Amino acid sequence: MEELLFDKTMDGASLVNEVIDSPGSITDESGKSYWWNTIDKTKTYQVKKYEYDRALQPYPVISYKIKEL
Repeated sequence: MEELLFDKTMDGASLVNEVIDSPGSITDESGKSYWWNTIDKTKTYQVKKYEYDRALQPYPVISYKIKEL
């Protein structure tokens, strides 16, 4: 089950730094995937960070859901 860690507005540069510090998958509301280096640092995003556990994996999985504002 996914646990919401935060839901906040971030600029692109802050989002990139967050993903570099806490790696995870990035997807937008349409399901398109992004790499940290493909995020437009000049735009503003609504960011939801989720964490969930996967069977037989000793660490949690992080995912980011973004929406351009």
